[in-house]
Amino acid sequence: MLKIYAHRGNQAQAVENSLTAFQNAVTAGADGIECDLHLTADGALVVIHDEQLDRTTDSQGEISDLSLAQIQAARLRFSDGRLTQDRVPSLPELLNLLRDLDFKGTLNLELKTDQKDYPGIEAAVLATVEELAPDFDIVYSSFNWYTLQRLKALAPGAKIAALVEEALLPYLSHLPVLEPTAIHLDRQLFQDEALRANFKHWPIRLWTVNDPADWAYYASLAQDGHLEAIMTDTPAAALVVRNQGEACHD
Repeated sequence: MLKIYAHRGNQAQAVENSLTAFQNAVTAGADGIECDLHLTADGALVVIHDEQLDRTTDSQGEISDLSLAQIQAARLRFSDGRLTQDRVPSLPELLNLLRDLDFKGTLNLELKTDQKDYPGIEAAVLATVEELAPDFDIVYSSFNWYTLQRLKALAPGAKIAALVEEALLPYLSHLPVLEPTAIHLDRQLFQDEALRANFKHWPIRLWTVNDPADWAYYASLAQDGHLEAIMTDTPAAALVVRNQGEACHD
């Protein structure tokens, strides 16, 4: 069965990477949740996609230049400018929320080191996860494969997933060295059968799939087990389509 991951939470009625979006994803029954991590000036891990506050909050500034308190003074907003009461969550806040909600799926922590280097972020993430000891699966991903290598060196048993986009295709020969447990692949690359053969040793999770017609299509392809999951902004709707397809096969 195709698994449905909530991309930055359930964004149907909440701002991306907000605690509300993550709570809604759990309520919807998402099999997995994907989120993004940056490191603040005072060494806190925060859940936000961009390197700056500007796009998703009512404030401005580089995450790496601001303290956790300064970042959490901002309010998250929708793309149309509507403000919410949500704040940028810290990683401990997210882990505690999912524990309290009895989440049993997979949490995908993407370390956002492809545009900005955060020295020590790998150790900080691992230490936070070890301290809070969540009882759900965690997989670490990044477009920066050096980040994944450093994380794997610190925690050989960690589950890592290599994010793959077109710019990384010349480096596919390095994948076995990373020892990934999965490939997180740009959905636009999935249609290339010859390219897909490079990933035959690992399950594939696609990002970001928001077209309902694609949900049904990928659900039909997941029967062979190679395509494991899709990530979508609207997991509740995707789960309905997935489950309807499964019912037809019963």
